[in-house]
Amino acid sequence: KGPKLHAVTTERYNGYLEGIKEAGFKFDKRYIFDGDFALNSGREAVRHFLSLNDRPDAIVASTDLMAIGALKELNRNSVKVPEEIKVVGFDNIPMAELMQPTLTTIAQPIIELGVNAAELLIKKIENPETSNQQIVMQCTLIERESSI
Repeated sequence: KGPKLHAVTTERYNGYLEGIKEAGFKFDKRYIFDGDFALNSGREAVRHFLSLNDRPDAIVASTDLMAIGALKELNRNSVKVPEEIKVVGFDNIPMAELMQPTLTTIAQPIIELGVNAAELLIKKIENPETSNQQIVMQCTLIERESSI
């Protein structure tokens, strides 16, 4: 997970919980690691997961940077990805495709997100009484080597 102060952390975490439930898995809080969206928290998460008696067979990270940190730490510990542990990130940053193995990720429509944010900001500047809006956009799973 990312920092609790970010709304996106809660949204991604709730999506994870919903996915666990839909897949018929039992939730176990030992498999949740509070991170900070950065590379090092992915490394720390892997250290935590590898210390468990029943280590996970997959890691879903809140950001690609966390997932890349996880990949690096798994490699450092000679854990084979995806054979032993699969890894998925979120953001589809350019580095995701350069990793070995390449990182499976959830892509956001970044350009559309920026355009919508700018339009909403302009409306708010032009009319400060404009009510706040929430826009939900579709994300896309980009399957690569780290989870296949």
